[in-house]
Amino acid sequence: MSEAAITKQIMDWLRKQPDVFAWKAVGSTFSRRGIPDICGSVGSSALWLEVKTEKGKVSPSQRVVHAEILRSGSLVWIVRSLDDAKKAVGTLREIAARAAN
Repeated sequence: MSEAAITKQIMDWLRKQPDVFAWKAVGSTFSRRGIPDICGSVGSSALWLEVKTEKGKVSPSQRVVHAEILRSGSLVWIVRSLDDAKKAVGTLREIAARAAN
């Protein structure tokens, strides 16, 4: 499956989640190289998803940005399927539930 097809599946699912706000990052002269493909939030937690095919590799600029996201205290995932994205969202929901208790 292509990266575009995986991204579409994920975005279609995310749009149906009441606690998720997400968008597909689009590169331009004003954007930063390496920003994950899907950005947003799950509740009050940042959502960062880098979409790759089964054999896709993370670029050097993506590695730099991912490290910066992690240093900021957020999490970033490399997702290769809708199931991977669902697991990432589930993890953020679990974190929110633990913080609420």
